Amino acid sequence: MRGVDHASGRWTAARWTAAVTGFAGHVLRGHGQVMFLPHAAAGAVFVAALFAGGWEFGTYGLGGAAVGTAAARLLGVARDRVEAGAEGFNSCLFALSCAVFLGPERISTALFACLGAVVVTVVTAAVVRLLRAWDLPALTLPYCLPATGTALAAPAFAHVWPSAPSPAVLPAAATGAGAAPVELVRGFFAGVAQVFFL
Repeated sequence: MRGVDHASGRWTAARWTAAVTGFAGHVLRGHGQVMFLPHAAAGAVFVAALFAGGWEFGTYGLGGAAVGTAAARLLGVARDRVEAGAEGFNSCLFALSCAVFLGPERISTALFACLGAVVVTVVTAAVVRLLRAWDLPALTLPYCLPATGTALAAPAFAHVWPSAPSPAVLPAAATGAGAAPVELVRGFFAGVAQVFFL
């Protein structure tokens, strides 16, 4: 096997490099899968967009996808699902939702997002198995279930729920009689960005 020192059985630098770049590709495909694009290049564009929205969001999205992908590999999820990014996008979305609703600057949020990314991986396996009977895809249901539970339960925990208003809550009621054409165009693109909570 190329990249392995056969005398000692240890991995060489080339083997480690191949493993890391392969894992990075799986993580980026997970980002792309959020918009049904299982390509590392699409995922890289989405990662760049998250970092453009704020380094915190880029970090949470990338970290969530990486933790979910790694958990799937360690738990023995089918290799083709991991390689296609199908195990990274729900954990990416969960980590992002934690950053938005719980505040990205808090240590408790980062820990909760990491733990939740692993839980989402287990929930994904359960949902995929359950929906297989009807030949239905899991899509984002494995993210929606824990994210909804988190949003409902978090206010009960003082160390998890931020004391300041959540950025996901409008500061005041919307006003105005109608939307101008330029606002409709802006609203369309803002709607696409909302997939990533930006």
